[in-house]
Amino acid sequence: MKKYWTLIGILSFTALGFAASGSATVSGAATTTSGTSVVAPPSSNYTVVQPTVQAVQKKSIIILPFNYQYQNIFLDVKTVQSLDFQQILTTSVVNSNVFTVLERADLKQIFNEIQFQQSGLCDVQSMTPQLKGADLAVIGTIMSMQVNTTKQVIPYINETRTTTTFTLNVIYELVNVSTGVILKSNTITGTSTFVNSNNQYAPPQTLNMQTLYSQALQNAATQITAQISQ
Repeated sequence: MKKYWTLIGILSFTALGFAASGSATVSGAATTTSGTSVVAPPSSNYTVVQPTVQAVQKKSIIILPFNYQYQNIFLDVKTVQSLDFQQILTTSVVNSNVFTVLERADLKQIFNEIQFQQSGLCDVQSMTPQLKGADLAVIGTIMSMQVNTTKQVIPYINETRTTTTFTLNVIYELVNVSTGVILKSNTITGTSTFVNSNNQYAPPQTLNMQTLYSQALQNAATQITAQISQ
């Protein structure tokens, strides 16, 4: 009987010792209890470093008025000019939220006084004093505009379908103002289409040419914005 109680005492003491060693906690370190990982809170000896988020500074850009150099002249040239492609492109770039867009009230007057190169583009470096504060500048020329109309007769429904397409070609350059280096250059084709279906079930629709021009200019501006934002 004495040996029996002695054995029980030894086993109990061993079990208590194992439990005490298994629940030991070190401040600021990971401990394991019953096979589960527990992260202990940091002690005063530790400094918690919070991640810092650095704001990305946008580059400043200025959109210069676009020159007009037509290969195909038609009667509505003045209407297209009045739509002001520079403003359409400026709005598109602002909405992209990629750049800080700068504007100057007297920019068009300055633009009218500068000399154009044979490509129809202006020399940005000659305008550097007027573009002070801008990192980048967009210059360009509307090279050609054209209106095409096609008619298709669909006999089984007695329909005449008239499709009017307005196309313009725009060349642009993205230039580093301080160095004059051309960073990007491309020719963009902007298009818009109006389809008029005249049949016994639907009355003919009225073609608004100004809307057609505006949509093509917006299409070109969207393409240019996407390319310079990359």
